[in-house]
Amino acid sequence: STPAALSGEVIQEYCQFPPFIGCDVAIVGNPARSIDPVTFLGNTACTTNVRASGFVKGPNTCTVGYGGPNGSPATIFNASSFFSGPKDISICQDVEPGNGNDCSGSPTFQLPGGTTPCGCSTAPPGPINVSLSGSVITGDAVSVQALQIHTVSPPAACSGTTSDATFVPLFFTTGATTVELKDPDTGVNPCGDNCGPNLTLSETGGSFSSLQLNNNVNPNSLSVFMDSSDLASAASGGGFPGACPATLPSLVTAFKIVCGP
Repeated sequence: STPAALSGEVIQEYCQFPPFIGCDVAIVGNPARSIDPVTFLGNTACTTNVRASGFVKGPNTCTVGYGGPNGSPATIFNASSFFSGPKDISICQDVEPGNGNDCSGSPTFQLPGGTTPCGCSTAPPGPINVSLSGSVITGDAVSVQALQIHTVSPPAACSGTTSDATFVPLFFTTGATTVELKDPDTGVNPCGDNCGPNLTLSETGGSFSSLQLNNNVNPNSLSVFMDSSDLASAASGGGFPGACPATLPSLVTAFKIVCGP
């Protein structure tokens, strides 16, 4: 319930190679600059080492050519899109699994939960349940990113390396993302079914709807390609749960990454 504005830069590399990925665009991981430090609840959150891998779904069929500046293609590929699958992501974690797992349904897969009990519990937080749904269409993007986050208390400053960083896998999508914590530890009341409302955040991205082949000089040429302008102003959203990170109460975090113009 405490929004914090983010600033900084996340660099992603996009690659189109028709023999292997058809009309689609691959998102390639790359160590890069990261999100600037964010101060909230008397602490400073520091992030480092953003990496990404994933895809942007292209047209169902396309003809892609590569050639010189005169627009004459040296190689032409008749390609098709082969990326398919879900785009909506729901993430749930139960902070106090001792009173039963309150995350409903059967997750698509699980990530490991916590190793240290929260202050209100005798057992560590339960696993992180990730459920996938929906279907990608042309212009949708799905990626997995790795973020390292650690907190410091002022006047300490963020450092380039830290031994207490938390590795956070982030699922970003142009679809809908929902992150929920059951039985949260508020830092005031003991967690459990009577702790109060669950913590939930939702984020929706925005399709790369302008994704299209560009012409290389000659309007009649098949020497066409995709470039960064096709990805401009689109957004993908994601987030992660924090059952009881360090000395902070339970948190849910949602991000939105917007491609620059």
